Order: sequence, then C-alpha cells, then structure tokens
Amino acid sequence: MANFLVVYFSETGNTRYVANRIADYADADLEELKELDPKSPFRVFKTILGMKTKVSKAYRDPNDYDIIFLGSPVWAMSLVPALRGYLSDNPLVSKKLALFCTMNSMGSDRVFRGMRGATKKCRILGELAVKEDELGFQAVVDDRIEEWVNSVRSRPQELIPL
Repeated sequence: MANFLVVYFSETGNTRYVANRIADYADADLEELKELDPKSPFRVFKTILGMKTKVSKAYRDPNDYDIIFLGSPVWAMSLVPALRGYLSDNPLVSKKLALFCTMNSMGSDRVFRGMRGATKKCRILGELAVKEDELGFQAVVDDRIEEWVNSVRSRPQELIPL
C-alpha cells in the first residue's frame, strides 16, 4: 500500500484547510511549511521575481513517501517563495506528485507551471485548484477534494511518463 505526504504552505488558512482534507482522505502525513522570516517586507517582491524564502527544517523526509501532495496559495499569480524554498532544500527526483493550490480567482496555471518547473524529474499525477469562494460551500468542496484524492490514488502508475 502506498504512503502519502502532504506538504503545504498556508498563511490565511485556506490552503491548510484543503491540505487537511487531502490528508484525511488519503490517510497522509502532513508537513506545514513555516517561513523563518514571515514579516519580511520583501515577500511580495520575492514572489513576483520567483525567489525563495527560508523555511523551517522539514520534519519528514519526502524520500520516505510514495506520493507527495504539494500545496500552495496563489500570490501575485505565482508560486509562494516558501514552497520554492522547500523544493530547493528538498530536491524531489523520480517522485510521484499531486499538485494543489488555493486562490482568490486566478493564477493556478502559473502556480502549477512553477511547481512542475521546480520538480522536473517527477511524475505529476494530478492538479487541483480551489477558489476562495468555493470554500464557503464546505460539503461541495470536500466532495471535490475527496474525488480528486481518489483519482490520484487510483491512477495507473505505468501510464504516467516521467
């Protein structure tokens, strides 16, 4: 049986909510990323410029897991610097990944492109974007998350090119 890890960054709690639902449905371990300097006045610039920030040391080794769910909010239509920092500190090679993000209204395509670019030697099993206004309908979004997790878990591994 496969084992799963959910790695995510959340500032407002939206991505944390989705990450927790994924962990519940996949029976996965959680790794919440914490920025070492969350009050930096340069965070917006780092986001726009595609830079990374330092994050606390990971408690879990991603190499111990079969499938990793990576989650990020969308900031300035970009991947957050904290997830870039994690991926820099924990290079993922030949791993199976499922990508998710939360957003106000748009930017998921760029965030997923950024995640794929930072994990080029991994297999992407699926992507899930959740808009902030969808979170107001918990039962509906929970069903959507559960359906997505089940599709990731049951995806034929041999059909996914590296």
